[in-house]
Amino acid sequence: MRAENIVGNSTWTDYITISTLAEIEQKGSVSKAVGGTVGGLSVICIIVAVIIVWRRRKTEKQSAQTNRERKSTLLLNFR
Repeated sequence: MRAENIVGNSTWTDYITISTLAEIEQKGSVSKAVGGTVGGLSVICIIVAVIIVWRRRKTEKQSAQTNRERKSTLLLNFR
């Protein structure tokens, strides 16, 4: 390999290659798949629960506001 730039040209260099041996593990691939599935389903259940709680609180706020408006209207009409 050689480098050419503004400063000049370099001499030829040797290539360096590095390789590592990776151990291929086939044991536990089923347990990893089951763990991933359980973890994924847990996350989905948590997200759904948060959405349900959020919507219920939103509707409770709206109904409370509507009740307050009704009460104030009734008080105004009663006077």
